[in-house]
Amino acid sequence: MRAIEELRDPLALALAGASAFSAYLFGGRDWQIAAVPIAVLAVRVIAGLALPLSPVLPTPRLTSDEYVVARLIARGFANEQIAEQLRTTPRAIGRLEARIVAKIGGTRDDIIRYVGAPSAPEALPRHWYERTIVRGTLAGAGLISLVWTLYNIGTRIFGR
Repeated sequence: MRAIEELRDPLALALAGASAFSAYLFGGRDWQIAAVPIAVLAVRVIAGLALPLSPVLPTPRLTSDEYVVARLIARGFANEQIAEQLRTTPRAIGRLEARIVAKIGGTRDDIIRYVGAPSAPEALPRHWYERTIVRGTLAGAGLISLVWTLYNIGTRIFGR
């Protein structure tokens, strides 16, 4: 369900936790402290459902010969070494490499990334934090602050 997927947004979790914590610090009532993170997460879900999804680019298909050459390139072999192993000429390997590069776009380094990539392509990142190391930090901090705030709400309502 796409609405649940939108709740995996670490920035929204961090913002919900921070807003609940600030409502707690400023002496909000229990229902206000509980309503603030729910409202923040609801806005995130609505905004996420309104935004179009990023397109998933199709993975280029390589022939079996191209795939074998790509695997050997990824292992770090030179064209001469690959030609020796496959009993062909370095010129033929160069042509195969050019076809591979044309199909996947990029350079010889991109061949290494392509061969190591999973067979099913992932969606492109929708937000800046999905491309950074901060993503895990935001998700962890948001989850910890949300749990801490919910704990404090529970202790205020039910006592210790």
